[in-house]
Amino acid sequence: MADQVVEGEKGETWKPRRRVWPQHTAALLATLCAMSGGIVMGWSTPAVPYLQEPHSLDDGTNTTTIPITDEEGSWLGSLSAVGALLGAMPAGFLSDMFGRKRMLLILAVPLIVSWIMLIFVEQNVSEHTPLSDPYMVPEPRYPGLERQPSRQVLTTRYLRSGVLVRIILLYVARLISGIGLGGSTVISPIYNEEIADVDIRGSLGTYCEVMLCVGIFYAFCVGSYLPYLWFHIACCAVPVLFMFTFVWMPESPIYLVLKDLPDEAEKALRWFRGAGDQDDPEIKEELESINRFVEEAKKSKDPKNKTPLFQKIRKSVQSISTSSPTFKAAYIVFGLMFLQQMSGTCAFMYYTVNVFRDAGTTLSPHLCSIIVAFVQLVGGFSASRVVDHAGRRPLLLFSGSSLTICLATMSIYTYLNESEIDVSQYSWVPLLALNVFVVSFEFGMGTLPWLMMAELAPSESRGFIAGGSVCLNWILVFLVTKCFTNMIDVMGLAMTYGTYCICMFLGIFFVWFLVPETNGKTREQIQHELKFGKKAVS
Repeated sequence: MADQVVEGEKGETWKPRRRVWPQHTAALLATLCAMSGGIVMGWSTPAVPYLQEPHSLDDGTNTTTIPITDEEGSWLGSLSAVGALLGAMPAGFLSDMFGRKRMLLILAVPLIVSWIMLIFVEQNVSEHTPLSDPYMVPEPRYPGLERQPSRQVLTTRYLRSGVLVRIILLYVARLISGIGLGGSTVISPIYNEEIADVDIRGSLGTYCEVMLCVGIFYAFCVGSYLPYLWFHIACCAVPVLFMFTFVWMPESPIYLVLKDLPDEAEKALRWFRGAGDQDDPEIKEELESINRFVEEAKKSKDPKNKTPLFQKIRKSVQSISTSSPTFKAAYIVFGLMFLQQMSGTCAFMYYTVNVFRDAGTTLSPHLCSIIVAFVQLVGGFSASRVVDHAGRRPLLLFSGSSLTICLATMSIYTYLNESEIDVSQYSWVPLLALNVFVVSFEFGMGTLPWLMMAELAPSESRGFIAGGSVCLNWILVFLVTKCFTNMIDVMGLAMTYGTYCICMFLGIFFVWFLVPETNGKTREQIQHELKFGKKAVS
C-alpha cells in the first residue's frame, strides 16, 4: 500500500516514511552470494589443517597424512584469489549485458559445483600417502636397502592411485569457487546501490563486506565443530539457499531503464519503495531522475545498442580522459582498493593463530580464529549502522588513522620481542591491537571501498571501473598473502608491519585530499561534482 499524506491538527501535512524493508530484504538476499564467497575465503583455515592431520587406513595397520603439504595448502588458500580475479574481470560487462539479478544467479552455479567437487574428492583422498613428500622404495639389487623412486615411477604410482588427479581436482575446485567469489563482489554492490533510496544507500552498500564477514565466521564455526563431510554440505547449502530465494527478487530499475523497459522498471521501483499499485508522485519523480541519469550515459553509446562486447570495452577505455568523471572515479576507487589490501589485513588474518600464540593466550587456535571472525563481523555490522550518519570521509579517515596506530603498535611490540627485551607483562598488546585493527578496518577501509565503487562510477563506465577495481583488489589479495612470509624472511616481522603502517599513513592523505563525500547525494549530484568540482555543485 502506498504511503498516504497525513494532515495534522493545525492543517500541516507530511508524508510518512516509506517502507524500506523490501530494499533491505533484496539487498540481504543478493549478498547471500557474497556470503558464499566469504565461506570460500574462510574455508582454508579449518580445512587445510584437517587435510594435513594423520588418518588411519582402512586396514587399521598404518597411518598416513592426507597428501597436502604446507606449500600445497598455501596454494589451496590462494587459488581462490586467482579464480576471483578471473570472475571479476568480465563480471561488470556481463552484468550490463544480461542483468544484475541474472548474473548473480549464474554465479551461484560455480560455487555449488566447487563444493560438490570438494565433497567427492574428500571421500578417498585420505587413503594415500603425501603427494609432495619424498618416500622410499625397495632397492631390488641390494636387499634391505631403499632408494627414492625415479620421477617416472613416482608419477605412475600417483596416477594409478589417483592422488595426483585428486590434488588437481582440489585445485580446480578452489579455482572455480573463486570465480563465484570474484563475480559476486563486483555485482552485489552495484545491485544494492541501484535499488537503494538515497537515505539508506550507505547501509545497503556495506552489506557486501558485512556478508563476506558473515561467510568467514560461518566457515570458521562449522569447520571447527562439524565433521569434514558435513562441513562441505553446510557450505554448499548457502548458495543453494541463495538461488531459491533471490530468484523472486526484482531486477535493478536502472538496468531495466537501460534496456528500455520502462514499465518493468516502474513495477520494480514500486516494489522496492513499498508503493504498491497506487500513484505516488515520488515514484514518478525518481523514475524521471533515473531516466535523466541513463540518458546521460547513453549519449556515449551506440544508439542501436548493437556494438560487440570487445568494442564496448575498448570504447569504455578510450572514453577516459584526465578531466572526465570516469577517470576521477577510477583513480579514487582504485586507490581505495589498493589501500584496503595494503593494510595487510589478509596476511594479518591468515596468521591470526601465530599472533595469539605470541601473546601467550591459552585459547585453542580454532577458537582464536572464531573470536577474530566474530569481532570482524561485529565491526562490519556496526559500520553499516553508522555509515549514513557519519559520512564516508570521516569513517575512512578514522579507519586509516586507527589502522596506522595498530600497525605501529604491532611493529614496535614485535621489534622489542625480537630484540629479546622482556615484554611478557605486555603480552596482551597483540591481542588488543588485533581486535582494534579488525574493528577499525571494517569501519572504513573494509566496507567503504565497495560502497564508493558503486556510488562514484558513472553508468556508462560502471562495468569497467567495477571490474577493474575488483581485479586489482584480488591481485593484491594474492600477492599480499603469498609474499607475506617472504617479506618476513627479508625484512623481519617488525619491518613488515612497519611497511603496512606507512601505506596506511599515506592513505590518510589520499582520503583527505582526493576522496569526495558522497553521503546524502543523488547520483546526478555525485557525477556533477566529479565533473565540475565541489564548488560547482549547487
